[in-house]
This record gives sequence, structure tokens and C-alpha cells, in this order.
Amino acid sequence: MKKITGFVSVLFVMALFVATYAGAAEYIGAKKCKACHMKQFKSWSETKMANSFENLKAGVKVAEKKKAGMRTKTTQLIPNA
Repeated sequence: MKKITGFVSVLFVMALFVATYAGAAEYIGAKKCKACHMKQFKSWSETKMANSFENLKAGVKVAEKKKAGMRTKTTQLIPNA
């Protein structure tokens, strides 16, 4: 029983540690990384993934979005009152 209690205690402490420091990471963006990693940035920037958010904007690649069954933004959304 002591082994189980000790194991559960260790798991609890580890979970507490992860929960405390998991939010400490901050996204800094590709432009910040580019300053020190130019070769990798140039290689990455030519991939589809690098430009994926641009493709999600309204009016971009409309035909492809319709073919994939995605809704396209045609009007401005009105917030619920």
C-alpha cells in the first residue's frame, strides 16, 4: 500500500509541475526565429505549411474550399445579441 501511495504522490507532484509550467511557453513566431536560423527559415517558408493561414482568409482559393466542402465566408458575421 505504501508503494501505491508513494507512486500516486509522485504522479501528483509531476502533474502539478507540468500544470504550473505548461503555460510558461510563449509563441514568438517565425520572424523571430529567422534572425538566428535564416537557412531553416528560407527552407520552411517555401512549404505549403508556411502559407497555410493565408489560404484560410476570405476570398483566397475559393474554388478549392468549395471542392473540399468548406464553407466560404461571403458576408460579415453578425454577433448574437
